[in-house]
Amino acid sequence: MSHSLTVKRGSCFYTVPKGKNAMKRWSFFTTLLVSNLVLVVAVLLVGFFITFSKVDHGAKQLTDTFQMQLLAMVVHDLDEFWPSVESRIPQHCSVFKLQPKCRLTVIDRQGRILGDSEYLAEETEPYNTQKHPEMIEALAGHPGQSVRISEIKHVNYRYIAEPVWHDGEVVAAVRVAFPTSDTKNCRRLILRDFLYGYAFTLCVAVVFSALLSWIWRHPLKQISHIVRNITKGDLGDFPPVAGSLDITELAENIDKMRRKVVSQQATITRLQEQTLLALHHIPKSVIALNDEDDVMYFNESAQKLFRLESLDHPRPVRQLIRHPKILDYYFRESKRLRPASTDRTVERLEMELWDDVYVLELDVYVILGSSGADEITTLLVISDVTEQLRTHRMKIDFVANASHELRTPLATIRVALDNLIDGVYDDAESLQTVLQVLNRHVARLEALTEDLLSLYRVADKLTVPEPERTTIGEQQLWLDELFRKKAEGCGISLSFSPDESLSPFLTDNMRLSLILQNLVDNAIKFTNEGGKVIVRFAREGDSQLVITCTDTGCGIAPHEQDRAFERFYQSNASRSGDSRVRGTGLGLAIVKHAVERLNGTITLASRLGFGTTITVRIPVEFE
Repeated sequence: MSHSLTVKRGSCFYTVPKGKNAMKRWSFFTTLLVSNLVLVVAVLLVGFFITFSKVDHGAKQLTDTFQMQLLAMVVHDLDEFWPSVESRIPQHCSVFKLQPKCRLTVIDRQGRILGDSEYLAEETEPYNTQKHPEMIEALAGHPGQSVRISEIKHVNYRYIAEPVWHDGEVVAAVRVAFPTSDTKNCRRLILRDFLYGYAFTLCVAVVFSALLSWIWRHPLKQISHIVRNITKGDLGDFPPVAGSLDITELAENIDKMRRKVVSQQATITRLQEQTLLALHHIPKSVIALNDEDDVMYFNESAQKLFRLESLDHPRPVRQLIRHPKILDYYFRESKRLRPASTDRTVERLEMELWDDVYVLELDVYVILGSSGADEITTLLVISDVTEQLRTHRMKIDFVANASHELRTPLATIRVALDNLIDGVYDDAESLQTVLQVLNRHVARLEALTEDLLSLYRVADKLTVPEPERTTIGEQQLWLDELFRKKAEGCGISLSFSPDESLSPFLTDNMRLSLILQNLVDNAIKFTNEGGKVIVRFAREGDSQLVITCTDTGCGIAPHEQDRAFERFYQSNASRSGDSRVRGTGLGLAIVKHAVERLNGTITLASRLGFGTTITVRIPVEFE
């Protein structure tokens, strides 16, 4: 059997107990009213019983005193005029006849009735004093009293008797009888009057208690409304609360608490925004999950890495991260660390994402003390170290390739110098041949050194681009001066095809010069005698300069095209226009880095045996 009751308040359901705990569902007004009424009724009941007892006792004492005074008055008169009392007794009896409920009786020592207020003395038989103990006490010289039912009237009477003295002897006894029903009627009347008064007082107390409860309820209801609004998140100012000093002090303390909550909430919101902003822009991918493995938040890096859509509500991690290796690591580590362990294990995984190979470092942080679907309990941190490892390998390869490229000409120069010192070359022709070899390898070292410096300049991210004003005519002029003789010496036709509508523009002239220089130099180097090299300049849109360098050289095999922009990578020298002079393998790498530093793009199209076309697009500011 259920002992509870379900009630609805607003949009929420509450279960409250029945029976003796039902008062918990009463309003403050009802509780205060009932409490005041209980207190008032208790006070009135105590006051009623105390007052009624005193009044009843006083009325009884008054009745007894009145009875004693009547008796004393008669006794005193008889004592004074005894034995000539014949005229006094009828006088007193006549007075008692005026009050028919009271009875006066006078007897002598022999029990003979000398007077009675209800019967004639001569018609009344002598008293049997054995049936009247109060008379026995009185005739014995002591006051006597008793309460019993009258044998004649069958009414309960209270009898009191006193002796009449004469010359030191008891000569008679006087008795006064009052019916006890009068005392009961008197008590009943007093009780009725008191009950009427009590009922009237109770009605007044109910009205007064209701008024007092209402006066107390109004400010407390205001305070309750204010607190309810605060719990709902309404932290705005509220009107002043009128009432007693304690009520106003309570309202002021609540307002202070509200202002402090507003301040703390603003601080928490600011810290949350700062934290989320910091998390949003850090390079590591951060995914926050709750205790039920639902994703609560992810930052920009995670969104880009896994190509996630914006998160409008918590979603299971399996729906967002569909990579078994990552999920296995997360579930394994989160369960292992969940009790209290802080011995985290960072795991490095190599996996394919979006048709490319990534190297990821995974780490899991468990936030101890948090639990539930509304709190973040676990952080999955993913670091993309692919580029770092690639850069590290490139540095290693660069040092190895640079060492190799330097070692070959240096070794040749060393052999030639040793032979010269030893006098191996004793004729002019041999000496001339050695000097040409030395000159060629020194030139190679100079070119390599120059290319390394150029690569450093264009790849240095700390060097801020410095825009300068230039024109296509200026770029064409210095390229023609730099490469015309070289092209003619190799039997190659070098031509320029500028768009006449190109206006002057602003760009980083140093990087643009390196791009043009290495494109043309590379094209001439890999073009056979009788070939052509054409450099075109065009405008695309409002802010794009398009540079196209086309040659009719040996071309690049398809399997080598992806590596054409790598440092120190060189295609087969037999396809070069001059197989005697090898390139440094840095030309296209310099072009690629310079284009990237200018926020541009570079593409390559080549057919083996038919030539190569390299297209560069860089943003510039046209005038």
